[in-house]
Amino acid sequence: MMKWQKMSAKARWVSLGSIVIALILLIIGVFALRAHQRQNDAGKQVTQAITKSADLDRKINDHWVQPNVYITANTTSHQVTALTAQSAALTKQVAPYRKNARRTVANQLKQFDAAATKRKHALKLLRRATQATERVNALTKPKALQGKQVNSKALIKAGTNQAKIAKATETIATSSAILKHTLTRVLATCTTQLKERTALVAATAKIASAGKLKANPNYEDLAAYLTFIKQMKYPGLADQQKKLTAAATKALASMNIKGISEAELQRRIFYVYSDGKAADAAYIDTANGMTGFSGDTYTADIWGNYVDAAGPSSHELATISVALNGDYTMTHDATTVKTGNLLKDVSAAQLKTVRADVTKGKEPKEKALTAVFPTVQDFYDWAISQLTPPNPEQDELKTNTTAVFTLSDDETDDERNTSVAAQYDVSFTYTLDLDEELSDYGRVVLAKDGTVYSGMPWGVLSKESSLTANVMGKRYASN
Repeated sequence: MMKWQKMSAKARWVSLGSIVIALILLIIGVFALRAHQRQNDAGKQVTQAITKSADLDRKINDHWVQPNVYITANTTSHQVTALTAQSAALTKQVAPYRKNARRTVANQLKQFDAAATKRKHALKLLRRATQATERVNALTKPKALQGKQVNSKALIKAGTNQAKIAKATETIATSSAILKHTLTRVLATCTTQLKERTALVAATAKIASAGKLKANPNYEDLAAYLTFIKQMKYPGLADQQKKLTAAATKALASMNIKGISEAELQRRIFYVYSDGKAADAAYIDTANGMTGFSGDTYTADIWGNYVDAAGPSSHELATISVALNGDYTMTHDATTVKTGNLLKDVSAAQLKTVRADVTKGKEPKEKALTAVFPTVQDFYDWAISQLTPPNPEQDELKTNTTAVFTLSDDETDDERNTSVAAQYDVSFTYTLDLDEELSDYGRVVLAKDGTVYSGMPWGVLSKESSLTANVMGKRYASN
């Protein structure tokens, strides 16, 4: 203190100035150090932001299946919002280092800003594509557009209406041309489905209430409903009412003959014709042009396979006409034989007893001659029983032979020698009076074609139509 007091005023001012200068230099040094540190920190922060920016761009790109057109199946608006927030955070991160940035940092900021500008546009495109895709996918289940694939099985949801389709149409307007074209096609499908569902609801309302078939549905409404179901372009829209459709089908079948298959109708007709019996030889003739629908009336022509003197043949047995409600009339030779109702008179259990195909009858099966007459003796015994000659005596019995004889023509009384391949050739003698010594001669030939020739007396033979028919009857008789 004493020294300070002893110093001159001039010296004191010089000393004070030195202190001030030192303080100023110290402050300048501190600020310079801080500025240097800030510039170094700016470089680090901007470099980090550029790295994160590149990573963010890759994440954005990963959300595209086809760049700027189709987004991935798991991309959501929430994710796009999160990406946008990350981009904004990066821009905020570098904001403090823009003022008075050194050349190096300034160049980095330009690089960052260029990437940010591109990213902003990329996010805009991604947001538009995502919003458009989500808005359209919200109309259907499952989602109509997955990646770049359109799901052809997608159906509109219960809550989808024309207003939502219109809103989706507005949303896709700013999409890329390709995406817009794809989503427009999807929306067109949604509109078509909506129209079909509206028509389905209207048809359903006529036959059902609260999802269940009405007590007494109208025939025309049932038919219209079932026709609509069969012709639906998108039958999946009616999947939720399969039970109702089944009930409607059953109800219609119980009300008219057009509600059942023609095969079932024919089997019901056959049941009432045969009274439930097999009637294997009978059948409904579908080839003669008489069987089938004429308006609302179905006519069935019933024939049967039988054997007469001319051999196997078919005969008309009955005609049955059936009205739409099942009422039928069975006639034979223009005479009414039976009436009733096919739908009411034939139960499901009774229908099961009828063979599957009633348009074919069992045809008579021809037996071999040896099955009818196993031995020549069998044939001889039968022939004698048919001709009943008096006091017959067996003469000669032949098998598998050629029979040569004189054939008499009953129409012209002409006679000619002939021969036939014979299965059996038998001869016998007979006497009208046992007291007389003279006897007559008889002969019967069974040709391999089934024709019977016989002659009494003197061995002159003629065709025996009645015996031939008798043999034929035996050959076609049921076992």
